[in-house]
Amino acid sequence: MGTRSLTHIIEDKKTLTTMYRQFDGYLSGHGNDLAEFLKDFKVVNGYSGDTTKLANGMGCLTAQLIAHFKKECGNIYIYPPNTKDCWEEYDYTIYLEDNKIKIKVASVYGLKGKADTLFDGTPEKFLGLPEQEKKPLPLFNRVFNHLKQLLTTKIIKNA
Repeated sequence: MGTRSLTHIIEDKKTLTTMYRQFDGYLSGHGNDLAEFLKDFKVVNGYSGDTTKLANGMGCLTAQLIAHFKKECGNIYIYPPNTKDCWEEYDYTIYLEDNKIKIKVASVYGLKGKADTLFDGTPEKFLGLPEQEKKPLPLFNRVFNHLKQLLTTKIIKNA
């Protein structure tokens, strides 16, 4: 069973694209992969000279991110902006704040039984988190929390 995730790339409060990852979407998988790719990146408006780890706007960063992750058939897919409800367990948001790239990670079904933010900061700070904080819940807990969320949502909608 894969651990699915969605990654939303945001510019000026608008989602440019959403990337779906079918497996290894947990923090120590996709989270580490994202942070490793994004660390030391600079987002600029206009460029010249050395373009290593440089993106000419968030659209350029988005294209580079997709090229980095999409190496073969399957696993990585591009979905319409703001796609939700793909059985994802983790929701990643990449955005720019004070000219710094930030990553926000939320557990869709919650590590505590409810949706919650697990991290919000720079890629470098994410990589500094202890590995213990990046471990996924056991499968039983993840399935239980997902079913609980589905039942709660259905009951509220039908009320």
